[in-house]
Amino acid sequence: MIIGDIGIVDGCLRQAYRQLVAEIARQYFFESPSGLQWLANCKPTEGAVVLPGYSQVKEAIKGFDLPVFKEWFVAQTKWLENASASDILVRQFALIVVLVLNEKLLKSERKTKAIAAINKATVVSEIERAIIKVFQETNTVEQRHLTANVAAMCQIVEKRYAEPLSLGSVAQELHLNAVYLGQLFKQDMGRSFSQYLNDYRINIALDMLHNAKYYDVNYIASFVGYQNHGYFYRLFKQQTGMTPSEYREGTGVTDTVGQR
Repeated sequence: MIIGDIGIVDGCLRQAYRQLVAEIARQYFFESPSGLQWLANCKPTEGAVVLPGYSQVKEAIKGFDLPVFKEWFVAQTKWLENASASDILVRQFALIVVLVLNEKLLKSERKTKAIAAINKATVVSEIERAIIKVFQETNTVEQRHLTANVAAMCQIVEKRYAEPLSLGSVAQELHLNAVYLGQLFKQDMGRSFSQYLNDYRINIALDMLHNAKYYDVNYIASFVGYQNHGYFYRLFKQQTGMTPSEYREGTGVTDTVGQR
């Protein structure tokens, strides 16, 4: 064996060792009862796992009750396990589900707690419990009967989210006192107007990152209403627990110019 061959073998062994360590950690995360059964060769795994986007998840769970939702979510994590997905992809998928469920939450802090639980989880069952807890809260919320003014505010956001909206400008448009309107909105929606607007814009951005692969992040930030791109990146990270690039990578879309 010549020196060049020794180098190739050594490199393959090092890669195999790293794969072994990663696979042991992965099986621990998934709480696999069978344990490690074989060591993959030093070639990278082909065929990346592609996660669904925000709208796809929203459509998939529409009308689910708790037992059906629980069965669906566990099936998704099992599918990810069988596809040899990493724990990072599972966390990312769970975060997308939380963002969808957040639309029905009356307490915005529940989303923050759920994201923290997902990121801190050491095994998949902890993530499953966190997600089911969020769904249970959405199930306990009675059907909302929005006041006419709050419904009008929601329609303004839906149609004109790309504009520089604020509580003050919307209140002026509706010929109402801004303080009163803000209190009314929070009472009906469980969050401030600015929180609702940011949530809505980030949800649009999530779909664009998933579906519009030719648009860079800066363009998407501007499209959804954030001319300050740095603020958009910080808000996206705060809302989702990941950067726009990390989210896009998980959806199987290749990075484009201008991403972070």
